[in-house]
Amino acid sequence: MFVGTLVIIICTTLIIIIKKILKRKKEKLNLKESKKKKQDNERKNFEGLLTKKRVEVGDLKKEIEKLNKDKIELAKKLNCYIGDSSIPANGIREYDIIIDIPSVDYLSQSRKSWIIYVSNQLKQKMGSSNYNKKRPLHSLLKEYKKFSTLACLGVLNKGKTFFINKYNGTYLPSGTQAQTIGLSLSISSLNETITIDTAGSNTALQVCEDKTEEHLARKESTEMFICDMSFSLASIIVYVLNELTWNDQRFILALQSKIQSLRSESNIIKKLLVVHNYPKVNSQEELLSEIKTYIESPFNGNFHHHHVDIKKIESKEEIVLFFVESVNKTHHFFLCNDNSEFGKRYNQLTIEKIRTYKNYNDNLDLDKVLLTSLQNNMIPYCKSPKKLKITEHEPTINQINNNNSSNNKSQLEERPIADSLFQTQSFLHPSIDDTIQDNDKSGSEVSTPTISSSSSSPLQPIIKDEKDDNIENKSDEANTSLKYKPLFTSFGTDEYSKHLKELCKLHQMVSPHRSSIKQIPAFTISPEIDCNRENDFKLIANRIEIIGLNMVFSSGFKPFHDIVKVNSDLRYIIEVPQLEMEDIEFETKHLGSQWYLNIKGIKKLRYDSNDQTTVYPSNLTSLCPSQNQRRDGLFEFSLPIPTEYLPIKPAVSLDKGVITFKFEKIG
Repeated sequence: MFVGTLVIIICTTLIIIIKKILKRKKEKLNLKESKKKKQDNERKNFEGLLTKKRVEVGDLKKEIEKLNKDKIELAKKLNCYIGDSSIPANGIREYDIIIDIPSVDYLSQSRKSWIIYVSNQLKQKMGSSNYNKKRPLHSLLKEYKKFSTLACLGVLNKGKTFFINKYNGTYLPSGTQAQTIGLSLSISSLNETITIDTAGSNTALQVCEDKTEEHLARKESTEMFICDMSFSLASIIVYVLNELTWNDQRFILALQSKIQSLRSESNIIKKLLVVHNYPKVNSQEELLSEIKTYIESPFNGNFHHHHVDIKKIESKEEIVLFFVESVNKTHHFFLCNDNSEFGKRYNQLTIEKIRTYKNYNDNLDLDKVLLTSLQNNMIPYCKSPKKLKITEHEPTINQINNNNSSNNKSQLEERPIADSLFQTQSFLHPSIDDTIQDNDKSGSEVSTPTISSSSSSPLQPIIKDEKDDNIENKSDEANTSLKYKPLFTSFGTDEYSKHLKELCKLHQMVSPHRSSIKQIPAFTISPEIDCNRENDFKLIANRIEIIGLNMVFSSGFKPFHDIVKVNSDLRYIIEVPQLEMEDIEFETKHLGSQWYLNIKGIKKLRYDSNDQTTVYPSNLTSLCPSQNQRRDGLFEFSLPIPTEYLPIKPAVSLDKGVITFKFEKIG
């Protein structure tokens, strides 16, 4: 009995233990399955999330590609290239030679010179055995047996550099954020051409404290001088413009007249090409509309439209349109939106046609031509420019220190920028941020800022406390606690201070567009004889006359004259003090339906009374600067001759500095 009970108890205990063991195993199995299920769910969720992220990454990549394409297309529309994505690895991105000309009278300053920058490729040639220090530029370009010179002229931001890039296949910086400096030369072995790019006219004048007239005259003279230099150095002149304006027409007329004079007087042949750049034209219909608007009508009265033909040139089964003026053979070409399908194809064909115009210069001595052109073209703008020389550049101590401290520093910050000639002033007061911070801390009432008459900018907040007129006697600590009053009624005091503070911080962060020079300074242009610089290279046209709304720059000596009728004679009485007959040239010309008396000459000043042959200061004399120096230099003007007077062989007499031309009445 006892044994049976014991067996039952043992069996029951074993059953309970087995059940517990099975239950635990089941729980473990369930837990394992639960973990596995959870892991499977997590894996599925992760795979789903990964797939979603991959889709998002793919979409982002597509968006980035689209943005890059838009960026490149936008850059092309702006005629400039942004970043490296649109420029081939072997693409030419810099000029070969840059002649930096801050101002035409820059050499009037002691120890100043124009700097010639060259690319790394040309710089390496300076150490070769063929390099000649006496003819440095000729040595660097000696490998080019023959080449044509092309100058690109035009107003600022009209597409000059864009044209050069298309012409040479280069990627030079262009557009509103890049400005060409001085005379920038690009050498193309493909076209056998040296192209000359310029900064363009109508650029803004920097702020100046005093002598505003002199700064304006200097700006005008420098732009004209650089334009004259480009014209004299080139055999092919390309004038780039957008929609034709009256200023463009006048400039084209001046170029045509100058080219015709050189051809007839000196047998110098130059070719003028006018390139009309239309960045908004996307089709041939739009181009023909532009031609009818800006070519046919404006040139109708001036260039005899019935003699002008639209020529058709077959090139690669495509047609290129261009105008040829029958009177002076000036060719007009057209460029369209390079981003459009039509413009891209049409521009390429137009450039191919323009490349066919060549005027080669064999064995051109660039050093001699450059120096001669510089001196001759300075004559209308400077008092008595002397001979110039080209020497190797010797960096100053400051430039060496700057190069050692920062190799990536822009050359523009190291080069002199017309030191005392052009001066800029700050946009905001240097302590404005500190003042605003003090206002935020004080939280008190803000007073109205008043702008001082000596302020360099209308936005420069020179603040004056209304409660104390004698602000100048306060300490610096008191001045830093000056208060602002809102200038805009829509802002509260705190909102205005916060807004102005953010504006000032943003102003400090942004940088203006700069034209940095990455090339290496290699040579300098300076006077051969370094004496009397201030007088020899002094600016002539430093006075301005306002006629209506136009500024007229007076340059050099301008003779006064009277027109007098005596009985049946007509007399032109002209004051020419200190001049002899051999100093004056005159002739009568028939232009259109009118006869003119054309008079030109040069007036030279004499300073040494003991030696009448001394034209400029001798070793015994020195010229002291004065505000009202006597006028000298070249002069030329024309006077109309009425039809009732005989226009040829006038009687001429010179007495006591007055020259008289007498014309007899016909009949």
